[in-house]
Formats: sequence, C-alpha cells, structure tokens
Amino acid sequence: MSQITGTADDNTLIGTAEADQIDGLDGNDFIRGEGGNDLVEGRRGRDDIFGNGGNDTLNGGGGRDDIYGGDDNDQLNGGRANDELFGNRGNDQLNGNDGNDTLAGAGYVIGNTSLAFGGGEIDTLTGGSGADRFNLGIPERLLDDIRLPQGVFYTASGNNDYALITDLSVAEDTIGLLGSASDYVLVEQSFAGAGDSSTDTLIHQNNSGQAGELIGVVADVTGLALSSSTQFTFFS
Repeated sequence: MSQITGTADDNTLIGTAEADQIDGLDGNDFIRGEGGNDLVEGRRGRDDIFGNGGNDTLNGGGGRDDIYGGDDNDQLNGGRANDELFGNRGNDQLNGNDGNDTLAGAGYVIGNTSLAFGGGEIDTLTGGSGADRFNLGIPERLLDDIRLPQGVFYTASGNNDYALITDLSVAEDTIGLLGSASDYVLVEQSFAGAGDSSTDTLIHQNNSGQAGELIGVVADVTGLALSSSTQFTFFS
C-alpha cells in the first residue's frame, strides 16, 4: 500500500497497481487511482478524481469536484459543493451529499476506452441535500478530454440492470432522460430491489405503449409524471 499526499498547490497524483491512500489536500488536483482498491480524498479545491481499476472509495471534499469511477464496484462521494459523479462500470454507489449535484451511474470515455452504458449493473444513486439531477441517459458532451457519448443507460439486461434512486425529492430534484416523454413508460409497483415493500416508480423504455426495458427505479415515490418539467429533464 502506498500513501500519496499532495500539497496546498494544484497537484497531479497518480496511484500504483496496489491499494493506495491518496490525499489531495488543498488546490485543484488531478488524482488517478490506477489499480487496487484505493481510498482517495480530494479535500479542498476543484478536483478531478478517477478510480480506474479496483473497488475504490472516492471522496470529493469541499470543492466543486468531478468524480469518475472505474471498472469495478466503486463508492463515489461528493462534498459540500455542486459535484458531478459518474460511476462507469460495476455496481456503484453514488452519494452527492450537499450541493446541487449531478449523478450518472454509467457512461464516459477517455481516449479509445470502450464505453460502459450500465449494461448488467445496478447502481445506487443518493443525491443528499440540494437540488440534484439523476441522469439515466445523456446527450454527447465533452468535459475537458473526457467524452460523454450519447445514449440511454441500463438497456442490456431487462430488469437486471438499472439505477436505483434512493432519495428523490419531488420538490427540488429532477431525473434526466434522453429523448422525449413518449420514449418512456412509468409503472408504480413495489419493487423487490428497492429494499422494502413500499410502492416505487419504475422507469421503462416505451415498447409500443407497453413497459419495455427497465432503466430506473425511484424508491418510495409515486405520482411522478413524464410531462412534468420540474420532475424530468429531456435531452435531445
């Protein structure tokens, strides 16, 4: 195990193939975990944090951070500011905590790396306080040298891959979907994967007016409407 610690300035910190503990301290840091089950602390400043291989725990801290999981089962934790969290492959847990955060369980590309759109995985998204957005699909977008290709997440394995949204606040949070309201169907039922017997809202792709591929489960929330611009944001 390696202990890697930054300074009060802007740092580039790269881990090893082993399980590392990386602490960015102050500054706007670039931190990459590489292999192993890493623990990364961004601390203060606007940080870019990448897990890569291993089951990583990636903590943003006090600044407005962009946090990216890797190929395995990662835990991503935002902090007090408005953070963006991207899980990528594996069954990830994304926690926005404070601030107006954006959470997406899958889907980004660096260089020629193949894209993960959430096939065969179950991601758990918890926004925390603030007005958060849970993206279940995205338009093409660039963040520095990171490409977010257009696509709908969780469309490969029926009811066996989806995003579980645990704490949607109807008063302030939104769900981001690619396309239009007519591309989706909402079903209210108790879903075993949500963890209790309460009634949940399931988000399916529209298959000729019927519930098709499951892409999202909103735990313990009913009464959602795809026509509501305060509940859903549609990307073209």
